[in-house]
Amino acid sequence: MTKRIIATIVSVLLIMLGVHSLSLSKQGVGELDIYSGPLKLISNAYDPDFDIEVESPFLKREVEMYQFYENKQGFIKTDFFPEKVIGDNFINPDFPSDIKNAIFYGDVTIGNENIHLDEGFLEKFSFSSYVDFSKENIIYQVTGLPDIGEVKGLHLVDTSYYTDGTAKKWEVGDILVTWEAMDPSDFASTYTAAGQLEGDKLVAKDSASEFFYDQELTAEEIAKKYENSSFYAAIFFIGLGVVILLITYIPGKAKEIKNKIR
Repeated sequence: MTKRIIATIVSVLLIMLGVHSLSLSKQGVGELDIYSGPLKLISNAYDPDFDIEVESPFLKREVEMYQFYENKQGFIKTDFFPEKVIGDNFINPDFPSDIKNAIFYGDVTIGNENIHLDEGFLEKFSFSSYVDFSKENIIYQVTGLPDIGEVKGLHLVDTSYYTDGTAKKWEVGDILVTWEAMDPSDFASTYTAAGQLEGDKLVAKDSASEFFYDQELTAEEIAKKYENSSFYAAIFFIGLGVVILLITYIPGKAKEIKNKIR
């Protein structure tokens, strides 16, 4: 009964989310400030904790820990993971509290008006693929890191990563810190950003007031894309909710009918 109640709640939430998406598709994008043109990197992304500066719209710090895990065959193995792995047959240590994943942004402008883009736009470059970009972002691991000595108990290895362990013999609990970035020369020739202008910065406050494309689009074209994506999202959520309800209740009803017939 408990599983049925949980499934019902999940189904109702999905259907409600679908109805909300459907209403958004009808509302449109509202009044937005829209700018198109090439992007220009004004200042680099910088991680102040490790004094790493990269010519990129973003600099993503990734912290992993060497941990136990259980493979599909049930054997206990070890490898690096970005989150703590929980298991019944092993115990992994907690991640350190003073060194965390983080993302830092450079300063990027769009078009001839030199409008600065908010971090909400620049974050899209940190994804290997973004739904409204026509091509994948080319992300690389940053190497040639500066050696500034020990940082939070970590030391630099091969100018490529920081760790408190040794690559020759990793031990459970060892921390590995790496960085990812994107070369601005891989920017598309033109972009369109829509948001709310605050001073000389275009701000992305929520999904309904932020749009970013690697092509030039008009306000009407953006509105049409938003309407279509919201509509398809609504159909997906409503359909998924209905399917879960059917899977949850039809077998039980069929069994009841079968018992009555007997």
